[in-house]
Amino acid sequence: MERSRVNQVIASLSKIEKSAEGIKNDTEQKKSAYAKEIEDKIKIFDEELEIKHQKSMEELKERLENEKKEAMQKMRADMAVEVGRLDEVYEKHHTELAKKIFGQMLRE
Repeated sequence: MERSRVNQVIASLSKIEKSAEGIKNDTEQKKSAYAKEIEDKIKIFDEELEIKHQKSMEELKERLENEKKEAMQKMRADMAVEVGRLDEVYEKHHTELAKKIFGQMLRE
């Protein structure tokens, strides 16, 4: 009777061990699947982030290029106005300016 009880305990422990091993294997599989899922999500996130970054950089580059063009156009317009003013001053005062320059040359 004692032997049969020992055999029952051993059989129960064996079942528990097999069950624990099954749980362990199942957990390892789930762990591996979860790790793969996380890796896939990280990869997708990184790709989306890279796309957003590239888009932002392109938008920034385009905006800066437009600002540069606008600044150059304004600078050209301002220069044209200044050249026009200088031409106007020259046309009105070229005789006086020539006399001053000639006078300075004679003093030297």
